[in-house]
Amino acid sequence: MTFETNNAKKLYLNDKYLRMVKRVNTNGDSKLGVDRPTKKTLEKTLEALYATNENNFDEVKKFFDNYMHPPGYEIRPADFTDWSDSPKYIESINSNRLKKFSYFLNETWKSLYKKCDLNILSKGAVSSHLPMKYPFIVPGQNFKRIWHLIKKKSLLFQLFYLNIKEGDLLRHTIGTITGLFEVF
Repeated sequence: MTFETNNAKKLYLNDKYLRMVKRVNTNGDSKLGVDRPTKKTLEKTLEALYATNENNFDEVKKFFDNYMHPPGYEIRPADFTDWSDSPKYIESINSNRLKKFSYFLNETWKSLYKKCDLNILSKGAVSSHLPMKYPFIVPGQNFKRIWHLIKKKSLLFQLFYLNIKEGDLLRHTIGTITGLFEVF
């Protein structure tokens, strides 16, 4: 699937769409509205958008149910090809408590390694996510709420940074780390 930013912005930067996102997301998180790829072609989605009465909550909800996938639909788990269930650097830890926590953290990396798969969308559908050549690490289990999780997962980030700084993670997952730098 080819991705065209100009087409996607016709929907995701549309004033009416943004007002409807605000109306349907009563928790105030408008990011959830723009992280939703379309279920149908952009043209059909825009037709339905213009036909929807934005002041009628039921119509707005029906629009999102019928024309938009859930937030993050195209964000999928990626194959963590150089991950190991028993990295050497964890084996060298003397404290059982710290070793157990390190194994837990090591296992967590698999669930945080994601890819943006635009090929799962229908022909003519659009997404607000830009295509990425390589997988990426998200800062928490729920990619849709990335900004809140940055604050809550700061310990995870610090440990990730320390692992890279000390060279342990970098030494054992060179392919993954290289891909992460290539994304940006």
